[in-house]
Amino acid sequence: MPRATRATLRRWEWLALIGILFLAAVMRFWAPGVVEFKRDEAALSRLALDLAKGEAFPWLGIGSSVGFPNAPINVYILALPYWISSNPLTANIFIGFLNILAIALLWKLARRYFGAQVAVVAALLLAASPWAAIYSRKIWAQDMLPPFVILVVFTGLLGFIDRLPKRWAQMSHLPLLAITVQIHLGAISLIPLTVWLLWLGRRQLTTAMWIGVGIAGLVCLPYLYGLYDADYVSLTAVSDSLDSDETGADAELRQLSTTAFEHAWFTVAGTDIHSLAGEDQYERYLEQVPPAYPLFALLPLAAALTGVWLAYRAWRRPAVIQTTLLIWLVLPVVTFSFTWAAPQPHYMIPMMPAAFLMIALGLVTVWQWLSHHAPLLRYALATLLTLVIVLQVWLWLALLAFLGTHDTSGAFGTPLHYLLDIRQTVLDENPERLVVYAEGSSPEFDEAPAVWDILLDDLDNVLFVDGTHLWIVPAEPAAALVAPSSNRPIPTYGRNAPDRVFDLRPGEGHYRAWWQVHQQAPDNTLSPQAHFANGVVLANIWRDEDILWLVWRLPAAQRARQFIVFVHGVDATNERVVQHDIPFWWEGYWQAEDRVWLSVDLVGAAAQELRIGMYTLSPDGSYTNSEYLDTQGRYVDQWFSILRNQVPEAGPSAAPQ
Repeated sequence: MPRATRATLRRWEWLALIGILFLAAVMRFWAPGVVEFKRDEAALSRLALDLAKGEAFPWLGIGSSVGFPNAPINVYILALPYWISSNPLTANIFIGFLNILAIALLWKLARRYFGAQVAVVAALLLAASPWAAIYSRKIWAQDMLPPFVILVVFTGLLGFIDRLPKRWAQMSHLPLLAITVQIHLGAISLIPLTVWLLWLGRRQLTTAMWIGVGIAGLVCLPYLYGLYDADYVSLTAVSDSLDSDETGADAELRQLSTTAFEHAWFTVAGTDIHSLAGEDQYERYLEQVPPAYPLFALLPLAAALTGVWLAYRAWRRPAVIQTTLLIWLVLPVVTFSFTWAAPQPHYMIPMMPAAFLMIALGLVTVWQWLSHHAPLLRYALATLLTLVIVLQVWLWLALLAFLGTHDTSGAFGTPLHYLLDIRQTVLDENPERLVVYAEGSSPEFDEAPAVWDILLDDLDNVLFVDGTHLWIVPAEPAAALVAPSSNRPIPTYGRNAPDRVFDLRPGEGHYRAWWQVHQQAPDNTLSPQAHFANGVVLANIWRDEDILWLVWRLPAAQRARQFIVFVHGVDATNERVVQHDIPFWWEGYWQAEDRVWLSVDLVGAAAQELRIGMYTLSPDGSYTNSEYLDTQGRYVDQWFSILRNQVPEAGPSAAPQ
């Protein structure tokens, strides 16, 4: 069994540590722009960015996969890089440095309790692990966990297990546990480990530990207040939240499962990383790299065998440190083997340092045994370990290159660096008003608006339009940015050619930008125009084959309501044969005299009369129409009616995508 090392660092240890940290940096910072930035990352960034700018103080984080809101601790941490820059890449790099710190902490812990050789091997395995690299590059709460997980375990050992317990460790252990569990609820598996450590060290507790209890309580106060304020405190609310688990764990089907074990196995092995390429592309990636997965499976196998060996030794002769390591390893798997929440691969992040420490302990023990019984086999063991490390680095760097150049949008989204190039160009243009066309119009609920709401935070006037059915013709000059998902024809006003085209990965489409979009659409053909009670005027209507175009003239925004446009068609028997209910442009974006172009499919419809109107939905599900008025403001009907054969076939042309 390797022995603890507390002596001064030797030169080879310094060199090894520097090399390991360099490797860790390569794995985490290579191609830094090849990283996802989607709705969850944007939602967390919005809270952190608002905090960094002093605009809001969040009491809760974003929603979690178990249907219960996350604590705001991860927001507070993420506000640090956003205080430096609004560029999400800064936050990604910050998280990468946190995970490099975790490797240094694991090395320190392992060296103290298991020796220099174990420390080097454990840190090397964590540095080279593909999944550890994956969980070090994104703006995810769980990606912040590793250094805090290791600090929780380290302070527990120093404060409660050491022969001369450290008072500062006793004081800091529970606050660190409180922070870690609040960063991500997946760290809840550490709580039983703390109970174990407190039990072992119960005779060594000092007043410092009780001070730590108080500090831990203070650390939890913002979250507790947020839960209270949002009415999550009652048992009923907790039960309802868990029953609505977003990950799909049906309350009636909760049972023991091997899924957590399977996740732990491939996470430690570094296999299944091809899943990031998605179902359509993963085979192309695997064709480009060596078939190394069977070799990688030796890592979790080594962890399992070492764990069994430690359990046997602990049964024969109690060994507190080794038993603690074993508990640390198995707790996340055991915790999520009962599907009270559908197991997710990232729930295994807290056990990764323990797994690599366990593997290192086993390998060094075998190395020492071979030194006495079969010295030449040590070279085979070292060669095998080196081969695994080299192949893991190879497969990971090859995956980054693949993700950066292939359309994997069904799995790994558009790499951030493509979006940052667009961001920088738009910021350089600095338009007074920018309209972003994408799929959806709400930064709170829709992915593309949420992403661009962060990327363009430095601009003062950014508006979002669901480009799948709406187009804005502003009364005053404005810029337009059109995402690939806006697959409707673009109405012609002035010229069609964009000022800039930004290509994404091959097959993924492109963004287009116009720096001066302004009112050049033909004037109204609808006479008289249809006025509605909310001030909106239906100014124009025409058909382009089976697409119905409606042009609405806006008043200045009065409130922040979400109107819905309805287009209903009835046949000769007054039976409804067409029904479209389409969210209109959010009222908070309206400016006087802007035009909204809205398109509706009428494919195959036998409608003879079209009924067009607007309504709002109430929280109770009821709706209120915005009444159709005459030019004097007098009530006419609940909708505007027009015969289909009266809708002109010709209108402003539409340029295809």
